[in-house]
Amino acid sequence: MAAVVAQFAINQATQPQEPTCELTYEHPHYSTSLQESLSEDAIKFNIISKCTENQTHTELMVTISTVSKGGQEIKFKSNLVQQDASKKDRTEAHFLEFWVPCKRGKFMNYVSNAHGNVLLQSGKRISVSNSIDKPLAILCDPKAK
Repeated sequence: MAAVVAQFAINQATQPQEPTCELTYEHPHYSTSLQESLSEDAIKFNIISKCTENQTHTELMVTISTVSKGGQEIKFKSNLVQQDASKKDRTEAHFLEFWVPCKRGKFMNYVSNAHGNVLLQSGKRISVSNSIDKPLAILCDPKAK
């Protein structure tokens, strides 16, 4: 019986693991770069797609909404956006283009949803999604970063 258990453990350890990918929201924040380049007060939602093996690119659709006593209001809804894998780390793709305008000095509650898929270099396609479901209060102020 011990030999069977040992063989099972060896088989499990030597079988290749299925690749996985996940989306991570970086800390949403006031964007000083958008203020400097476009003179726009905005809250930025950066997203990273990270996989356990190299990817070619990630494709995402993202929605950003404000939340108030009156309910949710969509402020941004993207088309399908494709981002190539990072040259520094081919397991990652960085999305830096998702943002919503804000009123300086005001707090606003935000929720967001991102979903799409990753094309791995092996040719396999993996679905990914993540969301900020609990309203996140963010101050529209460059000092709040």
